[in-house]
Amino acid sequence: MTSDPDAQKVSIDFALSAVREASKALEDQRALPGSNGGPFWLGARFGFAEIVLSSSVSVLGVLRHYRGVEIPDTQAYVAFLRWCSAFKSDPLFTESESDFEEQIVAFKKIVA
Repeated sequence: MTSDPDAQKVSIDFALSAVREASKALEDQRALPGSNGGPFWLGARFGFAEIVLSSSVSVLGVLRHYRGVEIPDTQAYVAFLRWCSAFKSDPLFTESESDFEEQIVAFKKIVA
């Protein structure tokens, strides 16, 4: 990530826009007929979407650490935050999650 504050703001705004879109997609998914409203992308069980996306989402903590980026606790992000909470507490994630301190070191050249 660049050290230019204006470019950082553009990058962060872009990332937050993508998270808002994901939150909307989660809401839309839960509104489909036959959806059981579970906390995961496709319902009640940790599935393929969580396997693919959870590692990318867990890196948001690195952005919080280095840049102070927070996902706002607002209606636009509520479905995304609920989903994150669900997968982060699921044993399928917690048993394979990488160490946060290792992520901080690994991403230092990219983000810091």
